[in-house]
Order: sequence, then structure tokens, then C-alpha cells
Amino acid sequence: MSRRASDALAIVAALVVVAACARGAAILLAYPWDWAPDEGLALDYARRLVEAPRTLYGRELIPFPAAYTPLLPLLLAPLVRASEEPLLGARVLALAWTAAAALALFVLVRRRSGPVLGCVAVALALAPRDFSIWLLLVRVDGLMIALWLGAAAALMPARLEEGADELSSARLWTGAALLLASVLTKPTAVVYGAPLVAGWFVVNRRSAWRLTAAMLAAGLAALLALQLATSGGFLWTMRLWAMHPWHPGLLGRLASTFVIAHGMLLVLVGVAIALAWRRRERPFRDGAWLLVLGGLAMLPALGKGGAWTNYLLPLYCALVALACRLWPATPSMAVLVPAALGVALLTRPFPLPTSADAATSAAFYSFVRDRGRPLLATRPDYAYFVVRQPVEAEGSGLPYLVAAHVPGTEELLERVRRRHYRLIVALPYFWPNDRDFETALADGYEIAGTCTLAFFYGRAEFVLLLPRGDATRLVPPPEARCRSFTDAPVSPAPPPGSPVGDAP
Repeated sequence: MSRRASDALAIVAALVVVAACARGAAILLAYPWDWAPDEGLALDYARRLVEAPRTLYGRELIPFPAAYTPLLPLLLAPLVRASEEPLLGARVLALAWTAAAALALFVLVRRRSGPVLGCVAVALALAPRDFSIWLLLVRVDGLMIALWLGAAAALMPARLEEGADELSSARLWTGAALLLASVLTKPTAVVYGAPLVAGWFVVNRRSAWRLTAAMLAAGLAALLALQLATSGGFLWTMRLWAMHPWHPGLLGRLASTFVIAHGMLLVLVGVAIALAWRRRERPFRDGAWLLVLGGLAMLPALGKGGAWTNYLLPLYCALVALACRLWPATPSMAVLVPAALGVALLTRPFPLPTSADAATSAAFYSFVRDRGRPLLATRPDYAYFVVRQPVEAEGSGLPYLVAAHVPGTEELLERVRRRHYRLIVALPYFWPNDRDFETALADGYEIAGTCTLAFFYGRAEFVLLLPRGDATRLVPPPEARCRSFTDAPVSPAPPPGSPVGDAP
């Protein structure tokens, strides 16, 4: 096969993958409900930024102050101000940052390996559609990764060799701004981005010190501004993450899942390194190793409660960049890339909502809207947005906060005891595994029904509870995966000894 023919084959394969992802994104754009159980968090924070900014990073637990840094709520705020149902606009924004991440990855590869492998890199990043869908969700992950890759496009040296590169002022400030923006989206970007700064001490120490000084000055200024604007509430809120315990087996489970699911990419990386070594190109000096190191640096955090596969998406993107930057531009090897893309496209389906999913969500949110406020939900968080109530408790962290006796959880318990809430939506493994909470719920509430909602990762059954004596019952349409109960015991807590799960 000629070089021209192999390039054409690779580009066609890449375009097929991108087209398939674009089709899936279009279907997701038309879906009127949340597709991850915590998408409502971002929308709630944006609305509170517009209507009640002091409740964000307040030094109290109820309403839940905020989970992350403020950049995504700032971007979503105009959409929330303009529409009562901003989910479509938010998904368009997610599509935009997904495109930005793809463009940054293309640039990182094109500089070394040319535009054909740049296109292949984009396709490889999107091909495992059940994994890359993280980028399209209205969550902090996609925006953070797009900004991190954009920073890498500005900051990453071509080679990890002394004197191989030097940062111009334009590159330095552009990269520093994008890297800081990624941290202001999700704090874990500090871990992903640190090698991009530290790597310059190998390449050019003057550039390294300038970049380090710029990042430290900008970071400290941003932290001081957030502390002043929130009267110290920002760091108070961030310390709540320390309440999440460590699960010894979680790290190994997530890491092994990643290796098994993405073994094909790991093989491509290994082959690319071996071939580059054979060509005496010193593959371990490529600048993309800084991205890989950033992704690997996050591995220890996989054992912390709340961790999931989204923590490994930056590592996946880094490995794609490395493989495509080292891949030989020869016709015989280029054929393997379209084959890998084809396998990924056929075996990694796009997780898209069905008509039954839409009917179930419509029935569920109709019931939530009819009940109104006050509401307590341990997911989905979009329920709070529907009834225009600030998030009362962040579901995935609630069991840990209760177990740690964080001030504020006792008020939540008292509200359950007083039957303060007109509706409680409980995801069983997110309800506190605490005797007082279980007793209060059993004494004061009864099950009105259940709804099995679908999200990008699968289905989850939510229990809907009303105060005892309330005659209202869930009456779902036949096509919805909901069940109505006239009398049923309340037992939303997991069985004794079972681990508390974490939603993505």
C-alpha cells in the first residue's frame, strides 16, 4: 500500500469515528433530562451564583455549599439566567469544550507527526464512546481536560532534553492562564498539570523558573481572591473532601478495569515506543511523557471514596498523544491504526438514552415537580433544579459526612425527624448507613414508589418517600420504569457490612 493510500485510509477511519460520535452527541443534545446523576449540581451552582451567591462556599453544610471551584458555574450562569430549562444550552457548551479538547490533542500530535496522525489521535480519543462520553456530560471533567490539553499545547516542550526548547512570553502566559483555568474548574488539575511545569527544569531552567513563578503568583492570587470573596468559605468547603475515606480495593479495581478496557491502546503505545527505539529516536525524551506522568500521578487518588473512571480520562488522552507522536509514518504501520479504530467503534457503543429512559425520567420529574419543596435527594441532583431549591445534600458525600459527624448533618437528621421534607428521593447506597438516620426515616416516611432511572453508566433504582399519612401516590404511565406502592416498609439503607458506593 502506498503512503498516500494509507493516509487516506487512516483519515477515512478517523472521520467515521468522529461522525459516529457527532451523531451520538446530537441525540444526547435532544434528550431533555440529565444523563449523569450529578449534572444538576453544576446547574444548581450556576443558578445560586445568579440568585444567591452567598450560599456558594458558605461555612455551613445546608444547603450544600459547592463541590468544586467556580469556573463552570460562571460559564453556565448566563444560560441559567436566560432559560428556566438550560440543559440544552449546557450540553451545547459541553460539545464546545469537547471540540476544544479534540483540537488541542490534534495540535499536540500534528507538531511532531503531521496532520494525518493528528486526526487519528482525535479519533482514538473519542473511539471508546462509553469512556469518552465523560467529555460531553455537564460536569467539570470535560472542561478541565479541555483546558489542561490547551495548556499542554502551549507549554509542552517537544523534547525532554536540555536546550531543546524555550518558552516565549506568549506561550508562557497563555499556558499559565489555561492551566490556572483548569484548576479553577476542578482542583485535581493541579496534579495533572504539575509535570508540565516541572518538566521545564529538564529543558530550560530560565523558562522553568519563570513559569513556576507565574503559576505560583497567579494561583495564590486566585486563592486569596476566592477566600476574600467567600469570607473564608472556599477552603472550608474544600476540606470536606478530607471526609471521604479510603477503600483499599478501589484503586486496584479501577486500575485493572482501565487496563482491560483500553488494552488495545496500551499495545499501540508499546509498539510505538519499540519502533521509535528501533529508529533510535529516544522515545522516552518525547514531551508527551509529561502528560502521561500527570495522568499517572492521579493513580493513588483512585482509592479515595468517590473516585471513578473519570479520574483516568486524562491518562487515556495522554497515552493517545504519546502513541500518535511516536507512531512511524510508514504505510505498513498506518494500516494498524484504522484497524484499531474500527475495533473500538464496533465494541465500545455510545451510551444513549432510549424512549423508555425518557418516559421514566419524565414521570419521575413530573412527580418531583408536583411535590415541590422542601426536597431531600441523595441523587439525582437535577431534582433540586426542577423544584428551584438549592442542593440540600451532595449525595455521594453524604454518608461520609454523616459518619464523620460534620457540623450540619445533625440539622439534616432533625429535619427528617420533623418530617420537614415533602419528598425524599433516596438512592439506597447513598443514604447514610447510620442508625439514627435509618430510624428517623422509617418512623416518619413511607414509600410512595420507585423509579429506575437510566444514566450513561447504567440504571439505578430510586426510592420516593413521603411523610407518613400523606395520601399522594406515584401513578406512573405504563411505559415508565416506575412502580407505585400503597404500603411498604422503609429500608433505603444498604445491607450491614456492604460498602457505600459512589456515583461518578
